[in-house]
Amino acid sequence: MGYGRPGVPPGYAARPAERGDLIAVGELLQAAEAADYGDSTLGADFVARKWGRPGFDPPTHAWVITDADVLIAYGEAFREPGSTEVDTVGLVHPRHRGRGLRPLLVAWAERRAADLWGRGNARTVVVQTATATPDVEARELLMSRGYRMVRSFFHMVIDLPPPTSTEPSPPTGVIFRSFVPGQDDAAAHQTIGAAFRGSWGFRPQSFEEFRDGLVNRDVVPELSLMADQGGGLPVGVLLGAAMNDMGWVDILAVLPSHRGRGIGSALLRAGFARFAAQGFAKVMLNVDAENEAGAVRLYEGVGMRVHRHWNLFERTVGATGSDPGR
Repeated sequence: MGYGRPGVPPGYAARPAERGDLIAVGELLQAAEAADYGDSTLGADFVARKWGRPGFDPPTHAWVITDADVLIAYGEAFREPGSTEVDTVGLVHPRHRGRGLRPLLVAWAERRAADLWGRGNARTVVVQTATATPDVEARELLMSRGYRMVRSFFHMVIDLPPPTSTEPSPPTGVIFRSFVPGQDDAAAHQTIGAAFRGSWGFRPQSFEEFRDGLVNRDVVPELSLMADQGGGLPVGVLLGAAMNDMGWVDILAVLPSHRGRGIGSALLRAGFARFAAQGFAKVMLNVDAENEAGAVRLYEGVGMRVHRHWNLFERTVGATGSDPGR
């Protein structure tokens, strides 16, 4: 990849990322988010989750730029197993923006994507990257390089009331119970796959990928629920986690055949009660802003509000990192 190649502005140095950079990358993410939104909800826990994805290797898939040995920029290019898109990241500390580092990170990400997945596999590779909506500079840079916006996402949040001794009741005929690791993995995998099939961007996972993901996402059984109706496949799943001292709903899924009965909203309310009982003051989740099943309305209906707005950009590059159309 040539981390030390010409192009790095004077005074800066570039190198492959190392596992020991995790905390510094988390602090960089917090600084960037605070500059864009006024405060930060992500950090080292979020980075650890991304680095915990099966197959991810920091020295292979990520790089950093330093100023006097202080990490001030971070780049990443990684493709999930079975995916057709390469997910890329480019972060620059607010005090170092406007110095030519962002275009360098984007160019490196494109070339790294082509090096790792383009050559020998396909003539082109699709590169995706997400930006904070308030970050006009990042949006303009991507559009100048031929990227187009393909989707928007929200981080939504709710402030939890004090804990109570009882959980909200499920709809008639449905039973809520705790998710049991090892026992419910296969059923949760099947239910989630059936619930999201046909949704934009959904990629079916093998059971092994899903099971490994449960571990890497640090799903907390005490914060996770299964919705059962009779025997067989559960009709709903909520997988809860903790990250940066906040509760997170990793996944909420209800079978299409059982939607419109209040199962999703009841799962959320029961999940919120469990988060509150564990001492969490807020719960967040990530949602496709254009979700065809009306997820945003569902979340707003239980009291959640939009906290962050992200845009996903995409560009097709040639197998050598060049634009195949030029």
